[in-house]
Amino acid sequence: MNEKLANYNRLLDLSYEEMVLHLLNKYGGSKDDYFREQSYERFLKKEIKSITKGKCARTAEGLFCHHVAENCYLNLANKEFILENQYPFTLHTKDKLVFCDLFEHLILHALIAKETNGEFGLPGYLTYIYPMIIEWYVGQRKPQKKEWMKTCYEQAYLSPKETKQLLTTVNLLLPLRFQNKKEIVYVSPEEISKQMSENKKKREKEYKGYMENQRIQEIKIREERTKDFYREYPDFEKLDITFDSSRKKIIAMLYDLDYSTEFQNKRELEKAMKPVIKDTLLEQLYSAVSNKKRLI
Repeated sequence: MNEKLANYNRLLDLSYEEMVLHLLNKYGGSKDDYFREQSYERFLKKEIKSITKGKCARTAEGLFCHHVAENCYLNLANKEFILENQYPFTLHTKDKLVFCDLFEHLILHALIAKETNGEFGLPGYLTYIYPMIIEWYVGQRKPQKKEWMKTCYEQAYLSPKETKQLLTTVNLLLPLRFQNKKEIVYVSPEEISKQMSENKKKREKEYKGYMENQRIQEIKIREERTKDFYREYPDFEKLDITFDSSRKKIIAMLYDLDYSTEFQNKRELEKAMKPVIKDTLLEQLYSAVSNKKRLI
C-alpha cells in the first residue's frame, strides 16, 4: 500500500481531538487569526458588509485552514451564518485553527460527523471537500487556473484507485444514514449538462403526453356530459344551449321567450334572477322553449 494512503488510513483510528493535535504537531499552528477582530466586530454590528481576513492562509504550501470548533458550529467561515448566529470572534483566533491537506480535511469532517452523529461536519464534507476530491483525483481533472489549487492538488495527490479505496473507508466513519451506497464515480460538468438536457427533454415529452391525454379525457367527459344534457333537454340541441352555457346567455333567451313584457331590458332580468341557481334557470328556459314549440 502507498505510504501516503497508509498514513491517511491510520488517521481514521484517531478521535477528532487526537487528529487536531496530530495536525498541529505536523504542520504547526497558525500565525494569525482567521479574521481581523476589529473588522469582525463591526461586521456583527452591521456597520460593514464584509470581514477583513487575517494572514493565515497556507494554500501556497498545499494546506487548507480548518476551524477546530467546527465540531460544535456550522459554517464558521460563512458570513451569513456568522451574522445570523452572532458567532463570537473567539472561534476564529489563531489557536482555534489547524492546517491540513485535502484528504486530511475530509477525514476531519468525517470524524466530526461520526462523533456528533451527523449534526456537524457534513455540510463541508458533502458540498465542498468530497466533490473536490472526486473531481481532482477520481475524475483526474487537475485544476488549471488557480495556482493555490494546483499546489493543494499535488500536496494530497493519490491515484484514482487509491482515492476510491480511501473514500470507501472514510465513508464507513459516517453515520449509517449518511453513508454513500453508490459506486464512486466522477461525472463531468459536460456529462451533467447533457444528462440534465436529456432529462428536461424527457420531462417535456412526458408532460406533453400527459397534457394530450388530459385533453382527450376532457373531450370524452364533455361528450358524455353533453349527451346526458341533451337526453334530459333534447330541444336545447338546436338552440346551441349546452350544459356549460353562461347564465347571461340563458337569461337573455328567457327574456326573449318569457319576460320581455315584465322587464324593461335583459339587465333588469339578470338582477332579478341573481338568487336563482343555474339549474333552475335551465328548467325555466326549457319550459319556455317547449311551450313555444307547442304553440307553433
